[in-house]
Amino acid sequence: LKSLNNAYLSGDLKNLEVLLKEEQGNITPEEMLMLIDNRNNNWIKKLPDLFTSGSCFVAVGCLHITGKTGLINQLKKAGYKVEPVIF
Repeated sequence: LKSLNNAYLSGDLKNLEVLLKEEQGNITPEEMLMLIDNRNNNWIKKLPDLFTSGSCFVAVGCLHITGKTGLINQLKKAGYKVEPVIF
């Protein structure tokens, strides 16, 4: 958890992805599909409507932002500019 937090706070998405792949050894592909990929794909369907309805802030767990099905990648593919906000 500390490694995930450090990688997130430093904006190190590559390391987050490495840590996710390490965790995948403890999670079945079906669980990954259900916990990460499907949820990301569902969010991507809903976010454009939220963005056009006014000001919007989206917060998700750090493992939802990395990888091919990660929200950052999918939003960029959809033409959105994505910027990190770290408090």
